[in-house]
Amino acid sequence: MSSHAVRAPALRRAAGWIDTAHERLLAVRTLYVLSTLVALQWAALAALAVTVRHNGWIYYMGGDQLWHYSSAYLLAHGKLAPTFVGYGWATILAPITWFAGPNLVNALPTIVLLNAIVLLPIALLAIYGIGCRLGGRIFGYWAALLWVVLPYAGIAYTLNGYHQKYTELTLPQVLGLGAMSDFPSVVVLLVGAYLCLRALDEPRWQWAAAAGAAVGYSLAIKPSNTAFVIAPLLLFAIYKRRALLPAALGALPPLLLLAFWKVRGYGHLPVLSRAEPARRVALGSGGVFGPLHKYTGDNSWTQLQNNLIQLREFFWSDRLLEFVVVAGLIALTLRSRRGGIFVGTWFFAFLLLKGTYLNSRVEDATFWRLMLPAFPAFVLLVAAVPLAWPGVRLRPTAPHFRVPRSAVLAATA
Repeated sequence: MSSHAVRAPALRRAAGWIDTAHERLLAVRTLYVLSTLVALQWAALAALAVTVRHNGWIYYMGGDQLWHYSSAYLLAHGKLAPTFVGYGWATILAPITWFAGPNLVNALPTIVLLNAIVLLPIALLAIYGIGCRLGGRIFGYWAALLWVVLPYAGIAYTLNGYHQKYTELTLPQVLGLGAMSDFPSVVVLLVGAYLCLRALDEPRWQWAAAAGAAVGYSLAIKPSNTAFVIAPLLLFAIYKRRALLPAALGALPPLLLLAFWKVRGYGHLPVLSRAEPARRVALGSGGVFGPLHKYTGDNSWTQLQNNLIQLREFFWSDRLLEFVVVAGLIALTLRSRRGGIFVGTWFFAFLLLKGTYLNSRVEDATFWRLMLPAFPAFVLLVAAVPLAWPGVRLRPTAPHFRVPRSAVLAATA
């Protein structure tokens, strides 16, 4: 008897088991599955919170939390300080300052619980919704599970010398154990990404406007998330050009308010100012790209190469990380062209902008904080790797939870 004759029945049995598991999982109510994932997420976060090094409610934070909370406190009391950061996170924190006072330490329990109880489940629902729009409920469940598991899987993936930097410097910021704006900006960005995909499938313009409003507010929280805008612009330009106008109109109010915030508190718009006096060149175009050069002058391909080398130094394998990104992008593009364009542009826009930044280093863990807005895209690319298996097909569906139309209208008001 040949080996092929032996393997064929085994493969058929395995395929039968997979089909049975697939049908049984689809028979379970979505509420039960997502509730289980949220409970798992909370349990994992609680385990991390009590084991990682901390002082009361104080976990490692990068430093910008002082700007955000000070701005929130002054804003809540009718004052405006120099606005070195966006207004989005400060407006959310402002009500907390009414009872917590000017001391950030007093407000940390409320902020951490807000992140854990409210924002963390919203992020999970958004990643599930994106997965559903790209490949159906099973793919949505798979992406949501990876969203919960991958940050903790990284603990085992790091080498001993990097363990402390990953668990104590990176994970608390990735999971919202602090008052930094990075985590809430990613949550709002995820909601905007989900609404972008929904706007492609829905005839009503309100969804595109809501997507623009969510993305715009994410930029109001953290203006450096602007790199994400390339992904929805490309998506709408290719598949639904009429959604560009309502999306732009939806993004206009938070962006205009951000401009007003900067002008009143900073004295000018940083995006239109030069870091140093312009130098004229022979052709007369020396000042044309001055503002843009201010944001890209500290970027270098050498720095990206250094970060890739440091991945090899501090992690079990850099090639595996590179493989899942490339394989996931190819598989997702083959099964869902719009998904490949959207997720791939999302990830590589941040990689090319933040990965080449001179102050973005894997060695001191700043790379992970700067790349945090691209982490959802990385999760989706990892989730897409099994799609490379021959015969696997995606079945895009609407997620089995409904966003009230009133919420969309409120977001676009």
